[in-house]
Formats: sequence, C-alpha cells, structure tokens
Amino acid sequence: MGEIQWIGLAGLWGGAIFGFSGWWLGRRMAAKKRGLDERYLQIWKNARGGSWMLTLGALYVLFTLQLMGVSLSANTTLGILFIVHLAGWAVLGVYNQFKL
Repeated sequence: MGEIQWIGLAGLWGGAIFGFSGWWLGRRMAAKKRGLDERYLQIWKNARGGSWMLTLGALYVLFTLQLMGVSLSANTTLGILFIVHLAGWAVLGVYNQFKL
C-alpha cells in the first residue's frame, strides 16, 4: 500500500469516528435539554424518507448514464450515491426544521 492509500484510510475511518462522536454528543446534549421530542423524531423521519427518494433519483440518473455509454467505476458510483443520500438527509432535515 502506498502512502496516499494510508492517508485515505486514515481520513475514511477518522471521518467516521469524528462523525459518530459528533452525532452521539449532539444527541446527548439534546436529551439533556429535552430536545428529543415527537417533533424532532417526525422531522428526521421525514428527512430520511425524502433522502431515499433523492437516492432513487440518483440511481435512475446513474443507470441512464450507464446506458448512454458513460463508464463509471463501482467506487465512483457508490461514492455519488453515498453523498447524495447523506447530503439529502442533512438538507431535508434542516429544511423541515425551519418549515415546522
């Protein structure tokens, strides 16, 4: 394995660890302030459902590109789907919080 691959692995797992830690600490702080109520659960349930619809749309776009002859590797395709899903979840969650 080259040096760049080790840096990539460190970034991949380091990002996952920091992300999980931030999520856990955020939920812990919200629970202390009674922020995990029914409204919160409904907002993020709706955001999760909407992000799956965005992911489905991205799948159709990627399949269409494949049928048109664009060559995408599995890593690229999965990375695009992962980013679309997580970004959609975050954006829709923030949108639903301000909408309600």
